[in-house]
This record gives sequence, C-alpha cells and structure tokens, in this order.
Amino acid sequence: MGFREDIEAIADCLKPPSERQTFMFSATMAKNIQQVARATLSRNHEFINCVPDDAAPTHLQIPQYYSAVSSPKEQIPHVLRLIAEDQLANPGKSKVLIFFPTTRMVQLYSTLISQIGEDVLPAGENTRFAEMHSKKAMNSRVKTSEWFRRDTSGASVMLTSDVSARGVDYPGVTRVIQVGTPANGETYVHRVGRTGRGSNMSGRADLVLLPWELDFLKWQLSDIPVKELTPSQLKEQVGTLAEQYDANPAAFFHEHETRHRRNSPRKFRPGVAERVTEGSIAARIEAIQPEVSSDDVHDALVSMLAFYASNAAALRVPREAAVDGVHDWAAALTGEPMRLRVPKEFMTRRAPARPSRSGSGFGSGGRDRRSDGFSYRGRDGMSSRPRYDRGDREDRGDRGGEDRGFWRPEEVRPPRHGDRWQGRGSSSRRLSG
Repeated sequence: MGFREDIEAIADCLKPPSERQTFMFSATMAKNIQQVARATLSRNHEFINCVPDDAAPTHLQIPQYYSAVSSPKEQIPHVLRLIAEDQLANPGKSKVLIFFPTTRMVQLYSTLISQIGEDVLPAGENTRFAEMHSKKAMNSRVKTSEWFRRDTSGASVMLTSDVSARGVDYPGVTRVIQVGTPANGETYVHRVGRTGRGSNMSGRADLVLLPWELDFLKWQLSDIPVKELTPSQLKEQVGTLAEQYDANPAAFFHEHETRHRRNSPRKFRPGVAERVTEGSIAARIEAIQPEVSSDDVHDALVSMLAFYASNAAALRVPREAAVDGVHDWAAALTGEPMRLRVPKEFMTRRAPARPSRSGSGFGSGGRDRRSDGFSYRGRDGMSSRPRYDRGDREDRGDRGGEDRGFWRPEEVRPPRHGDRWQGRGSSSRRLSG
C-alpha cells in the first residue's frame, strides 16, 4: 500500500480502463487492495484466485507462541534462549529471522546479540549473524538478503525491520521471532509468513512482549491461535535439550537431522548445557554492559517512543506505560537510568504550538510535520551525526519515528577503535568470507 499513490499517478497518465488492457498482481487481496483494483481496472475485470478456497491461511498452520518477560532485563536472555532452543531443535539447519519495530533497535540488538551469542549459544562462534533495514544501502541489502536466502551453514540469524516482512522469500527459515509489538495484526501475520514456506512447513513463530504490551494479543490477535510459553518453560526446554546433546552429540544430531544435507552438520563445541544456563547468559550480558553505547541506546529509545506514538490507537498501549516501559528498557541495557524530556503533547496527543528550542531528544521542534501530529527536527545541522534519507518508504516498521530524525545537542562520542564494541552495523563483518 506504500505505492498506492504512485500507482494512481501512473494510471492518470494512461488511457481510460475501457481503452487498455491491464493486469494487476497482488500477494494478498485485502479490501484496500480491491479499491485500487476497481480504480485502475475495467468494471468487468475478472479476479483469479491462485489459492484454493478451502486452503487454510499459512500463518494458521504455523505453531505460534508468545512470552511475557517479567522485566526488560529478561528480554535479551529470553531471545537468546529462543535462538538456542532453535539451534538445538534443528541442529545443522537452524535459520532464525528476528523482527524489531524500528531500525534503531535492529542496529543496537544486532551488535548485542551477535557478541553475546558467540559465547552462550550452542553453535557459539559458528553462528552467522546479519542485519537488514532500510538505512543500509540497497546493494548491501541485496547482498545480505541473498546471503541469508542461500545460507546453509545450519546456524544463521538475521535481525531485521519490516523490510523483510513482505515480498521476500527466505527458504528454510525454521523460526521467526518478533521482539516487541508489531504495528498491527496484519504486520504480525506477514512476519509469521516468512517461515513454513515451500517444503519447510515445520517452522515456528515466537512473540516476545513486555507486560505493558500484552493488550496487543487481545486487540490484534484475538482470532489467531497463539499459545503462551512462559520464560520458565523455555528455560526447562533449553536445559533438557542441552543436556541431551552433551550426553551424546553424535546421536543427538542424527536423531534430529530430518533431511539430507550436502555437507555434514557442524557439531557444537562441548559444554552446551553450561553455556545456556541463566547464570552464564547473565554474566555475559553484565560483562558487555560497560561497552554498550549510551548514544545507540538513546537513539533506540527515541525511535521506540515515536513508534508507540504513531501506533497508539492500534496497539492500545497507554502512553504513560510506553514512556515508563522504554525508559526501564534503556536502563536495563546501560545499567543506569536514562531519562528523556518527553513533551506534554506526546501524552495529550496535541501537536506543539511551536518548535521547542531546549532540551534534547524526543519531540524537540522542527517543521517536519508527520501523521502522528508531532513535529520533529532532523539532524542536518549536526556535523557529527549522519543524515539519513527520509524518502525511503520500504521500511514500513520505521515510520514510527526514526526516519523523521531527532535533534539532541550533546556531542557524539567518536568510535572507540580497538574496542570489541563496534557500534551500529557491526554484524556486517560476519558476512566477509
């Protein structure tokens, strides 16, 4: 639907429908798509449905689970356990796709999960990571997409925004993990549809929510059979699988290998059960916490606030809960409180009367009026900040804020050369070779 205006503009340059022949193709045929069809095709057009009328939707054939982690501190450990469970349940063929609401979260979590995952996941340093979002150059996105599509390493993870939710085919995806609420139920369904495709009908989908995000299930997923998976249940499942592997690795791979592979599966290094324990994961997170960039966390926090501001009506998330929740999330990552000046208009849904010249971060003035009723100032005047293309509409999940740009007066800390922390986009180094 992001191209609807373009389609209508092209149609205006053509002869009337009665004087031309037109074909329209769409993967889905929702009511708004049908409106486009009626406006651009002749009145007596014929609709050909390539899906049998009695066929169940793909997303209803996929096992789907949701987990409500008790606090933001448990979010990353839970995501890591989901990846670990998939590597153990699908040894030698694990292929995980993780969705986030905004690009800034993809950039931040890509570095965190890849560095922590090297030490705690069953496949460890043999796990291959990549990130995908609209802020990457097109040739980089094509290269990454092709890599993930063709990857047969048996332990790959791609963290992505909604650029991967529609119109792409990644064969062999064994699990889709969604962190935080999608923009709406339709987006959730499209994301789930990235697994269970073609001959792989055994994929699985997991949704990881914080307590204040749980209303999304009631308002957006009431007609979808999503089962609860508690964090304690997942810990038990991962622990049991890890112990089985450590007891007899060869038999474990043979038992779980269900399809012929050109290359033999890559075995895990010994000590899987010890690496996936709660204490081991917590210790690794604590060790990397001093290296976490507060600037990157700040940017991700701002993007999340803007995301919830734009989608508050659909998500039914109270704005007060969103503000408190994302600040708690930022504090869990950095280990110290982080507060933004949240303008009054964010809470009251009124646009500011004039741009604000003081403070930093969210809602700090500007002329870039957007659909959520707020104004934002871009970073064009900040020489130490990159200028991102606001015209990129492919990343539907980013419309909640980060392509709007935000202004903050603090100087940006320069890259720390030699540190293990690589900052945004660091996972791209794993694609070399």
